[in-house]
Amino acid sequence: MKSRYGYHVIRTVKKKDLNLFLRIIEIKPPVKDVDLSRARKVADQARGMAQRGQALEEILRELEGAEDAS
Repeated sequence: MKSRYGYHVIRTVKKKDLNLFLRIIEIKPPVKDVDLSRARKVADQARGMAQRGQALEEILRELEGAEDAS
């Protein structure tokens, strides 16, 4: 399953009637300094746009993919 936080692996351990017993496997990939720097830059841009009154949907559209453009 993919969320905005990354990928999540959920494994069904046991299934009985309507009860499910699940195991969630979390994998935290290593984060490089360059990735943190890019994330901070985009976050700062988003904050500035929000402070100037731009709608969140507009900010998202404008900054979508911005971390890849650097």
